[in-house]
Amino acid sequence: MEERMSRTLRVIGALGALVLAGNTIVALGAGSTASADPLPQLVGPAVPAVADLDGDGYPDVVFSDFLLGGGISVFLTDPAGGFKPAVHYPTGAQADYVAIADLNHDNVLDLVVTNFSSNTVSILLGNGDGTFAPAVDYRTDLAPGAVVVGDFDKDGNLDIATSNQAPSWSVLLGNGDGTFRPATNISTQLGIGSGSADLADFDGDGNLDLLRGNYINSTIQIYRGRGDGTFEPPTTMRDGAGMAWYGMARDINGDGKPDILFSNLAAGTVTTLINNGDGTFAPARAYPTGGLLPQCFDVADINGDGLPDLVVANAGDSSISVLLGTAPGVFGPPHTFPSGGLFPLSTPILADFNQDGKLDMVIGNTGTGNITLRYGNGDGTFGDPIQYQA
Repeated sequence: MEERMSRTLRVIGALGALVLAGNTIVALGAGSTASADPLPQLVGPAVPAVADLDGDGYPDVVFSDFLLGGGISVFLTDPAGGFKPAVHYPTGAQADYVAIADLNHDNVLDLVVTNFSSNTVSILLGNGDGTFAPAVDYRTDLAPGAVVVGDFDKDGNLDIATSNQAPSWSVLLGNGDGTFRPATNISTQLGIGSGSADLADFDGDGNLDLLRGNYINSTIQIYRGRGDGTFEPPTTMRDGAGMAWYGMARDINGDGKPDILFSNLAAGTVTTLINNGDGTFAPARAYPTGGLLPQCFDVADINGDGLPDLVVANAGDSSISVLLGTAPGVFGPPHTFPSGGLFPLSTPILADFNQDGKLDMVIGNTGTGNITLRYGNGDGTFGDPIQYQA
């Protein structure tokens, strides 16, 4: 089971490395824009990120093209409805995770992309109009997956950490101009098989901490930040970590402290660990998703009752599960419907894409190479699927 579930997707990864190897660092000219990749891409949209990239007031979406892909697909929202056709930007081999942040203090959003097969992280500086400069690549340790962005050393500049299959973290401290220092690698101390990562101050000391899940040996780890760009050895937990795949830090009970949520592949659940405020956590509580092999998820109030709700992508049966919040930090039974494609590795991103005051959902279907948009009805349900090719 562990071998079959491996994030490496070994056959696909090997083919991707053969087709897309030879990544090089691109010289970046001021104000330059990357051209669309002229070669056909067998894209498989995977993990997305959302933000207003062109300043029109509407959230846009960026998907990594994981399945034999060598880049990302940018979907700008059309104010008249839906998305404009995807624009593809080359990165390294097998782009995996995307983060969006202003890396060079110009008030324009930039992109950070991990490249699973080429062991790099790509930086694409934004032009402010929804287009991006050519990628500049930095080396990481073996097989970077999830990426987080924050100011780890409190110098006012954003830094990057990638969660690698090595097993390790790679920390790249930012110079404040969109460039980064060489990576420093941190051992995970036998935390093996990273599906995701996040960033939060779990113990309230004012320093950012790293969160990582390990699906091979079923552990959740917190690396407490020292505030200088370095981190303590991990605190490892097994409660709620059964094949821990995708996780995030969110305050789900409204007490101002970041809690932990993780999907558990084999059990078909999402587990929650409520933060006690000192870096320790209450016993895990598991919520069945009603689907097979729950992958990624998002948390937001989709029915307007003031409680966070949970929306989960189940890759095993290509379904989406909605678990409405019933009390602070508590979720109800799942309501499940088709994802709109095959094998959704993607996070089901929740945002108000048509600015009607209701949260909508976008999901990437990795197996069929399309993304699906469903407009929210404001009551926890969603409308009919609208399909876009990645």
